[in-house]
Amino acid sequence: MILRCIQILIVLAWLGSTSVLIQRTYFPDEKRYPIVPVSDVLNLFFDQGGSTDLAILQGGKLLGRMNVNPRSRLSNPPKPLQDNRDVREVFFSGFLTEEAKSLQFGQLSWNGSFYLDDALNLVAFKLGGRVPELANGYILVMIDPPELIYEIRQGREVVLSSNVPEKTHDVLSQASEMLGNSQLEPGFLENADEQIGPMIALLKPQIECRHGQFKMFGDRYDGFIVSVQVLGDWKLRLYFSELGELLKVDGISDLLILGEAFVPQDLTASE
Repeated sequence: MILRCIQILIVLAWLGSTSVLIQRTYFPDEKRYPIVPVSDVLNLFFDQGGSTDLAILQGGKLLGRMNVNPRSRLSNPPKPLQDNRDVREVFFSGFLTEEAKSLQFGQLSWNGSFYLDDALNLVAFKLGGRVPELANGYILVMIDPPELIYEIRQGREVVLSSNVPEKTHDVLSQASEMLGNSQLEPGFLENADEQIGPMIALLKPQIECRHGQFKMFGDRYDGFIVSVQVLGDWKLRLYFSELGELLKVDGISDLLILGEAFVPQDLTASE
């Protein structure tokens, strides 16, 4: 009887350890991985990560491509940051592929930068975009002190500009009349600087970094998982290798951003 109980305990222990192994291998829970300082990963990203080519996938199809390039020194800083030598930059650029030309903005291309101080706090954000034969422009948001700088052009004509508030007011007034019931408030950009602070406070993310494993196309990789949670439930995940290279980004609607080396060959061949 005692021998029988021992045998049963051995079998139960084996089943338990096997289930734990299967769970950790195929159904990992990132919360069991140890937390590490986000600054450690970002320092690796700037010091060793280097320029990374990424593919934008949607529903198993190649939607676009982008490049992310961490820079420890500013190469072409916007005017408010030209005298600040302690700012780091994460530059990104991208475009939609041939498969996306059926979309409304199928020829859209973009570029921009995140600017971080020595403590890796966000000090500014810039985003520019271009749709051929339609419009091009950029927006620059300074965090402290708050400032909004923008310019939208159609061809060579400036349509909206923070440097020409009268022009912006006229264009928005005309747009408001065209929209009828869905009216725009022409003055909402005039006090935009005052609104940046509360907006940033509202959008302030909760960032957590863990050192563990993640799965990509059947293979498992050791690295870092950085979770950025904004507005309650929305969570963006960035996956870095142990050398600081950005490998994957998910959490943006139904899009998946993946390092070019991990994109299936049949997708790249069909482009």
